[in-house]
Amino acid sequence: MTPLVFEGLVFGTIEGFLLGLIPLITGMKRNQPGLAFGGFFACIIAGIVGGFISGVPASALFWWLIKNADNKSKDFKE
Repeated sequence: MTPLVFEGLVFGTIEGFLLGLIPLITGMKRNQPGLAFGGFFACIIAGIVGGFISGVPASALFWWLIKNADNKSKDFKE
């Protein structure tokens, strides 16, 4: 493994971790732990594979899923 590849993997992991905190925190606050941890690990993997470019859409997708799952659960309670 060349140093450039290793550097990309390390920075991709860090970026994925930081972007994964968005769905993790949002999901835990809204009582959606499955989506929270799923989004967190999906962002880490997306960050490793594609860096910031694939980590942002993964974070946004899981944030949107958590928001919509929260809205659906409120509809069922009424």
